Amino acid sequence: MITKFKLFESIRDEYADMFAPRKPEDMPQSIPEFQDGTIDPDDDEPWSEIHMKNKTNDKIIYEKEFLPLTKKRNFEETEDEIIINMTRLWHDFYMSIYGAKDHYMEFVRNELLGKYISKGYRNILTDEHYEGIINRIVFNFDGDSCFEEFQLNGQSWIENGFCEEFITIDILKTDANKYNV
Repeated sequence: MITKFKLFESIRDEYADMFAPRKPEDMPQSIPEFQDGTIDPDDDEPWSEIHMKNKTNDKIIYEKEFLPLTKKRNFEETEDEIIINMTRLWHDFYMSIYGAKDHYMEFVRNELLGKYISKGYRNILTDEHYEGIINRIVFNFDGDSCFEEFQLNGQSWIENGFCEEFITIDILKTDANKYNV
């Protein structure tokens, strides 16, 4: 009879050999300008005299300050592609946003659905890499980590699909898909 259970805080603790050891810089960090605490994007009431004078609230701060800043930090765009740091993007939401999971899922779905991923999505067991139009995204949250899985257009569900730290969105193939070229 089992009398003791070992509890793990995260999948990284349970399967330590599966993931590279985390360095201090890989841990969630506060975003510059947002280190004072979390903001609530659903709160549209000013909460201080400064906010009342400036006619601002957490919802406006989220839309006008947080989203542009986190995009600037985590999206690197060239003429042909967009490279996204998915790990740090989640950490930005995790450290700065009240109800981070819901807002992160909404943001990522708005940014990635219908886009062509060309690098950064693979089968974690076979190391086979996949590319294609993202039709569906499933999020698995584990402590301060988020693991995204994609359903790609024309492909069956990829068992053990894994989104790497950096993913690449091909702008040309995404645009070609929009116009069925």
